[in-house]
Amino acid sequence: MLFYVTLTFFDMKAIIYISMKLDMGCTMENKYETNAKIFKVLSDPNRLMIIEMLQSRERCACEVLDDLNISQSTLSHHMKMLCDAGIVAYRRQGKWMYYSLRKEGCDAAKNLLNEITMIRHNSNERDLRHEC
Repeated sequence: MLFYVTLTFFDMKAIIYISMKLDMGCTMENKYETNAKIFKVLSDPNRLMIIEMLQSRERCACEVLDDLNISQSTLSHHMKMLCDAGIVAYRRQGKWMYYSLRKEGCDAAKNLLNEITMIRHNSNERDLRHEC
């Protein structure tokens, strides 16, 4: 059985990689592992603070460092995870990195949460209950 996943919060390289893995007959667990990675990115307090900082405007890495009490290498790690998840975009200007939220990535994360928390109602619900 083949599963196809369209994930707009990943860059094209990641989509191709996931599609190849799914085409090779990998289990449904990969879908859950991929989804879990998004929630892992969003489950860190520092990353949530960074996202909140980026809600109002693009920010230079030096601004983010000033507001958070973390090292430059720790910030780089957090930004890499946010960028790899497609939630944050970056651009280099000279020696500085500027970060902003990616609308497509944020929308995809919201859609994922809506999808996995949707309560589905079945008209034959009584017939489908498991008798314990």
